[in-house]
Amino acid sequence: MNHPLRQSVNVPGAEPLYANYSSSVVVSPGRLLFVSGQVATDENGTTIGAGDVKAQCEYVLEKIEKIVAYSGGKMSDVVQDRVYVTDHRSRSEVLPIRLKHFPNNGPTSCFIEVASLASPEWLIEIEIVAALP
Repeated sequence: MNHPLRQSVNVPGAEPLYANYSSSVVVSPGRLLFVSGQVATDENGTTIGAGDVKAQCEYVLEKIEKIVAYSGGKMSDVVQDRVYVTDHRSRSEVLPIRLKHFPNNGPTSCFIEVASLASPEWLIEIEIVAALP
């Protein structure tokens, strides 16, 4: 589906390694939404899915979807995400969840292993940039 503000561009020889990632995204001038790193905590600060990176990833992406929607956008407006994990081996668990939330022309992305996040219960943190209509 074409998006009026964003166009995925996958250059021959620089194609993304995984499905539904874009090696680059061109964004037309408009409103940009920058979402701070989100972790799997509810409104009371309780960690959701302690010890379960899949549950935390799903919760975080649902939370991001709410933030984007509140600003008038949808997940297809996301042009970049950065995923921070405490164990790079969780990639195989995270990718299918990401695919569910970005089924077509996914955003540019980084998958970064960190020694730890701000709480030892947190296994994943995701931040995004979206080009809003």
